[in-house]
Amino acid sequence: MMRLQTMLTSAAQLRNYQCRPTRYMVRLMIGTTVVLLCTRAIAQSVTNIVEPSTKLVPISPTAQPPGAKGSKTKPKVAKAALVTNPAMDSNLGYALNPLKNLLPPAVEIIYQQNRQHSVAYRQLSQLIKTTGHRLTGSPEGKAATQFVKTALQGIGYGTEQPHTSVELQPFTVQAWSRQEVSLDIVPVRSDNYAPIACVSLAQTPAISAVQSPILDCGNGLPEDWARLGTAVKGKTALFTIPAIPSSISPTPSANIHRSEKIALAIKAGAVACILINGAPGDILLTGTASATGAIITVPAVCISQNSGKTLLGWLAAESLMADLKVRNKIEPQEVHNVIATVRGTDLLQEEIVVGCHLDSWDLAQGACDNGAGSAAVLEIARLLSTNTLRPRRTIKFVWFMGEEQGLLGSQHYVSQLIKAKRKKGASQTKYMVNLDMAYNSTGFNAFGRPDAVAFFDSVGRLIAAQDSSYHQQLANKAGLHSDHEPFMLEGIPVASPDARWSADALNCYHADCDRLNWISPEGLDRTARITAILVYQLSMVDQLPAQVLDSGQTKEFLIRNGLEEALRLRGEWKW
Repeated sequence: MMRLQTMLTSAAQLRNYQCRPTRYMVRLMIGTTVVLLCTRAIAQSVTNIVEPSTKLVPISPTAQPPGAKGSKTKPKVAKAALVTNPAMDSNLGYALNPLKNLLPPAVEIIYQQNRQHSVAYRQLSQLIKTTGHRLTGSPEGKAATQFVKTALQGIGYGTEQPHTSVELQPFTVQAWSRQEVSLDIVPVRSDNYAPIACVSLAQTPAISAVQSPILDCGNGLPEDWARLGTAVKGKTALFTIPAIPSSISPTPSANIHRSEKIALAIKAGAVACILINGAPGDILLTGTASATGAIITVPAVCISQNSGKTLLGWLAAESLMADLKVRNKIEPQEVHNVIATVRGTDLLQEEIVVGCHLDSWDLAQGACDNGAGSAAVLEIARLLSTNTLRPRRTIKFVWFMGEEQGLLGSQHYVSQLIKAKRKKGASQTKYMVNLDMAYNSTGFNAFGRPDAVAFFDSVGRLIAAQDSSYHQQLANKAGLHSDHEPFMLEGIPVASPDARWSADALNCYHADCDRLNWISPEGLDRTARITAILVYQLSMVDQLPAQVLDSGQTKEFLIRNGLEEALRLRGEWKW
């Protein structure tokens, strides 16, 4: 064993031999091949040994931006222990030998390339500088699309690397943008009034002018509408975005999406909606008011938590009217998904999709949601495009447009998959990995697929053996409202890296303070490299950890994960 260990050659050592004479390279290749074969015999549980090529594709190093948050000092972290689980070691062969020198060379190649040459933070900074926000259908959104395409070409897609390509996938949306909004609160028994700062929620009507009594509707949850009954009809419904215990709703049920609350309010007869943000202070939040992506029939606005507290206190003392005037712009626009492809080898007809949404809201820069995910996917695309790491399965990297307005880009992408599926010999999407606000990740979510948990655990242990700062966190909870959803509804297994944001950054979700200052280069890079390792493993294994479900199995999956009611509310339950 000791003799074998002295023979082992890491990917880092391989790079040191790049400039030596050919005879040394030949010896090294022969020796490395012998070592890998011996390693496979000793550690049969390691499934994806990669034979490194003799040369890494050169990538221009990029220095971290001066003064970037987190760029000067490394956070102090406890060393992660490598967990061994004999039960999992026999499951589908996804076992790992706990010796670091038996790790697949691909992991070290990805890790070192990311640590030494990452472009993620630089690309995100430049994207924000170039476009500002990235609202779907806006000039800024279109500029962001071109930015990503150009960035991909700059790292070799469709230019220097023949096994890669990049394309734009067009589709048409009803592009929504805000114009003017005003909200005045008027007491019923006086002519005194008070203006309140607010923002329109997306997919609300082009022109609205409503004067109606305000009704406290608690948290806007199903039990609130059941309790209020016909009292909601003709009223402006006032409710909170989070589920908060209150005098009229002391024990609220699990929270639901804001668009689902608005759908319930409209069903109950509300003529307008005022939503109270859950973030502290005077932060204003935007987001779609539509559960389906279609333009809704009533105006809906958001006010800050401070304004909400004031309004609720005032409403408890006397009856109030809302005078709400809204003007928005709605027009058809052609927009694009950006698709970059790394063609596989012997399993090239099977595809792994790595997705993120490129669009953002227009109140700020959209750095957290979803500039972080967009930049991470650019870095993953760079890491997995080299000849050194040719995947067996084809990998599609997709930057979706229109996610914020109702998953418009991913729905279009999946609709094209369904059409292509009918053709003989067409490629089949076998897995989808989604990065929506993924940042500073320390684990993965298998999205309700217990058959995949052993695989994700093994990948996490493989990462932990290479990176002592990695702390394995596994989840297995399925949900809706991001670009994985259209894939999941077709039975395609989905996954995502998790996110670790500060509380202050989360308060800026969809808000006027979503800016680059919440993001560090290291947080971006951590997400990019662990996801690259996951995706590469998915592209290489003989048998994927979860299989595509048929229609009946998908129905049972959704019911088992508690998603039927939300889909029925949106009119998207097709069973």
